[in-house]
Amino acid sequence: MNQRTIIVIMCFSYIFRCICAKVLDPTNKGTLRENVAITMCLLEMIMPPSFFDIMVHLIFHLVDELDMCGLVHTRWMYCVELLNKILKRYVWNMA
Repeated sequence: MNQRTIIVIMCFSYIFRCICAKVLDPTNKGTLRENVAITMCLLEMIMPPSFFDIMVHLIFHLVDELDMCGLVHTRWMYCVELLNKILKRYVWNMA
């Protein structure tokens, strides 16, 4: 792994750590938007164009969703999916 790839991975981890934090600093949103744009530009230098689909583009909208929907950890579905997995084990008749 070269130095540029490591920097991009570190930038992505910082972005997702800020997005998934339990407490959001309102003054940090502007710099977070800038960091997402810079990180995506760095990623475009490393990855081929076929890598970029709609899922990579959605990273830009995660910061905007913080304004509309609130914190990310309140919208996670992991606990609901885990409960569904547990409840599916009790079902014998799949019809």
